Amino acid sequence: RSRYMEYEGKEVEQGGPWGYRHQFNIADSGYGTRGPRVQNDRAGEVGRTLSIKDFDLDRIFGQEGVQILHLSGLIGALSPETSQFCLELARAAKKYGTLISFDLNHRASFWQGREEELHN
Repeated sequence: RSRYMEYEGKEVEQGGPWGYRHQFNIADSGYGTRGPRVQNDRAGEVGRTLSIKDFDLDRIFGQEGVQILHLSGLIGALSPETSQFCLELARAAKKYGTLISFDLNHRASFWQGREEELHN
């Protein structure tokens, strides 16, 4: 059985020997007095390739009239580039009067080494 899916966007090279992928999580339920731990591996995360240059924002928010934009803090946390992507996307949405919802979804481990960036 086949399904039809229309794709609009740039072709993305599949990067590296394993290609791009979604996140990889490992979790345990703890041991003794130690609580559970979760390890997130997002090194090959396809979301890290997001760039505002790949979207026609005037068409999306202006001509097509998107009414609500939902953003996740997880996307912004993937890299400095995805942080900029989220900010620029929100600015474009605001310019056209689009409502913006935001789920902080904070993961301290995703921001390690980027603390200065958070204060600017």
